[in-house]
Amino acid sequence: MNDKLYELICSAKINESLYESTNIIIKNSYEELYYTFINVCSYIGSFLSINDTFLWLDTLSDLNDFINDDNIVITKVYILITKLCIICDINIQRPNVVTGNMNIKTLRTKIIDLFEVTDFKISEDGISKYIEIMPSPSSETYPLINQIITGYIYNVKKIQNMEIECLEINTITNKLRNSIDYIVRKKYLLENKIYPNDNDCIWFLWSLLLYIFESQELKLLYNIFTYQYSKKHKTNRIGLLHGAFLLVVYNIKADISRKWNQREETIIKKINDIGLQLFKDLKKEIIIECDEKPIEKKNNDGLDYIVNFVPTIDNTQRPVVNNQIEEKKIVKCKDMKLY
Repeated sequence: MNDKLYELICSAKINESLYESTNIIIKNSYEELYYTFINVCSYIGSFLSINDTFLWLDTLSDLNDFINDDNIVITKVYILITKLCIICDINIQRPNVVTGNMNIKTLRTKIIDLFEVTDFKISEDGISKYIEIMPSPSSETYPLINQIITGYIYNVKKIQNMEIECLEINTITNKLRNSIDYIVRKKYLLENKIYPNDNDCIWFLWSLLLYIFESQELKLLYNIFTYQYSKKHKTNRIGLLHGAFLLVVYNIKADISRKWNQREETIIKKINDIGLQLFKDLKKEIIIECDEKPIEKKNNDGLDYIVNFVPTIDNTQRPVVNNQIEEKKIVKCKDMKLY
């Protein structure tokens, strides 16, 4: 991961983020971009409101495409960074509590009622449906796993039966997200079907989520979580797992989340329009700075610079290479801000 780029994006410093990412691309350090973007998405999963879930899902989809694309398409990279900065700026303007910061005793009091279900019980037939993720009834972990599954199914069904306007949906969703944090921090050793030889409870939770609440959105999230995964990545990516219930709820209540608003769409569209010229100018600036030569600084007026920017037309003929990195060059926008 590139720590500098991570901090810039999380601080919603779009101009500096575009500049730093260009510097990384020029150095061909693409892995730094992959890991940084994944970790920023993880951070977002730890605080995002259910009302902004679509924005995160749309960004996750872009990230998944970026990870799996054989080519580095500059404009798509810039759009991805822009979306990440917009979402992080939402939290800066209207901060939410970040999952993972509460002490374990307080956390338990916040979520324990999720699993103290007295008026709902999974039938024997119902249990048989989850045989793939359930241990043997003789296993000492069986009662705990049964309790977790019962609590999750009950509360998701409860949300499913609520009107979208019901404020309790947000309350229950946040409790479900915090319950993931609680189970992970308790370090339960639970059997799972994904990695049978690894009893880290994160794999049990992924098994449960993917099997019981099967959806393409969760599969997408899981693919990003496990991208070149090793144990050292757990801390930086755990926010993706924390945010999994946002996607579970979104899958049954899609209308609860807003789409990109007009201002955000304008920003994203402008980045798409000027992306190649932006790369050309930034690359030129970076090369000049590396040569330690003085450069002319322009007083650009925040994000209005992007909105009003008119690219310089380059009439030099050169072969087109499908918008891939060979053709990506760049736009100077030194003082860009989101709003």
